[in-house]
Amino acid sequence: SQAAESSYEKSAAIVTRGEVSKQTVKNKLIGVGKLEKSAPEGKRAVAELHIFADEDHVSLQNGDNRMVPLITLCEGIQEVQKGRNALVNPVHFTSDIKQTKEAWENVGGYISQAYEEGQIERIYLHGDGSAWIKQGIEELPNCEYVMDGFHFEKQLKQATVTFKKQNYRFRIRQAIKEKSREKVEGLIREMISLTDEPNHKKRIRKFLGYVKNNWDGIVRRCTEDIL
Repeated sequence: SQAAESSYEKSAAIVTRGEVSKQTVKNKLIGVGKLEKSAPEGKRAVAELHIFADEDHVSLQNGDNRMVPLITLCEGIQEVQKGRNALVNPVHFTSDIKQTKEAWENVGGYISQAYEEGQIERIYLHGDGSAWIKQGIEELPNCEYVMDGFHFEKQLKQATVTFKKQNYRFRIRQAIKEKSREKVEGLIREMISLTDEPNHKKRIRKFLGYVKNNWDGIVRRCTEDIL
């Protein structure tokens, strides 16, 4: 977001104290598209907004990597040609990983300036379950968390990879669609009891914690008609 108002070189100096080169900043911004800070002159009235949050690694000049939050706000998707969709009125935000509360405040401020807040029935926040992403729920009105489908399937596959014949992956998905947390957790604990390999047990226990911490978002992803 700093780079929306400053040169690439100045942005790198301000945000990263010079640890990231101006070319790296330029490349990252080209990758996500034009960043916008100022709201449009006229407020728009929409019933639903979507926010996609993730993070990316930026290479520093000293050889280290730094995690950079990336947040995209939009009104949905539209088909631009057969087989290709585009976000509707996307706006991109980024910040230092230690300033994510401020980043969410910036997103909330933009929403209040760009939209008729009384018309917004729901804001869906899509992400992988990271704590900084869920922080957005506290800062945004009528906001509900939705688990990112790709990340959920990755976690599910890793937990069930040694139980292909028992079809735990399918059974867990079905239990989620039934919104039965008890059944899902029971299936996961069953897998834990059936393996004696320490690394497998550790991986499955991690998945159990993942499900507990993200249950509502997982259910929304698997049962509701959400973008």
